[in-house]
Amino acid sequence: MTERQEELAALHALRMLEPEEARVFLGEIKYAPKSVEFVHELEEVAAELAELVEPEEAPAECRAAVFDGIAGRKRDQKVTQMKSGTRVLLGVLGWAAAACIAVTAYGMWFKMRSAQQELAAVLKTHDNSQREAQTLRAEADRLKQALASAEQKTVALTQQIVQLQATNPLASLEAAALKAQNNSWADTGAVIVWDPVKQEGLLKMTKARPVSANKDYQLWVIDKELPAPVNAGIVTLDEQGVATITFKPDAPVPHAAAFALSIEAKGGVPKREGPIVLMGP
Repeated sequence: MTERQEELAALHALRMLEPEEARVFLGEIKYAPKSVEFVHELEEVAAELAELVEPEEAPAECRAAVFDGIAGRKRDQKVTQMKSGTRVLLGVLGWAAAACIAVTAYGMWFKMRSAQQELAAVLKTHDNSQREAQTLRAEADRLKQALASAEQKTVALTQQIVQLQATNPLASLEAAALKAQNNSWADTGAVIVWDPVKQEGLLKMTKARPVSANKDYQLWVIDKELPAPVNAGIVTLDEQGVATITFKPDAPVPHAAAFALSIEAKGGVPKREGPIVLMGP
């Protein structure tokens, strides 16, 4: 239904269309069930509004105008025939009644006009509400689509991460720097790269102090869930105090929490006995 038809529907419900206008309008919407239903709804609303309009009593001057008209006609004209007199009387009464009806009709028309404006405002509010509802539904659909797209991207990224972790040999590596436990080894640098999956690692030492001929550096892997550190082998330095070794603990270490370097008897010991000089992280 067009905006013009909505206006005509409101006027028709309030019986403010000319007969020909009403006939043309009803012919236009004859085969549009929703439009016909809309007109019926407006008629019901108009009927309810009409019940709210208080009856208007004709002004007192209307009564006086009727009788003055009758008296004036009697003074000015002499009725000779009943039929002629009746016609004149009806003319006077018609004129006076028309005057009263005109006054009353104006008040009714004013109230009806107000009701029409209120009805138009209600229709406009209803239309605005429908548009707002449509906008909100469209926004909700857009957000739903965006959320679904984000979820798909998250799944795809997660799969990519899993694939990279499976194919990248460095993905599971852990690095730790060992710190001096006393000032004598403050200048010594030691870094360990540990692979918990393969249970092996790499130790790089620089500026390490040499130990006596009957001693060796020995590396240990510490797991808090194990009763004692696990031996990871002897560390041999070159003449510049540098060592680069790969190591593998004597036993599995599920949760390597730290690494320690101690000074032990030549050839190493199965259980740590000497002082720890470097440890980390």
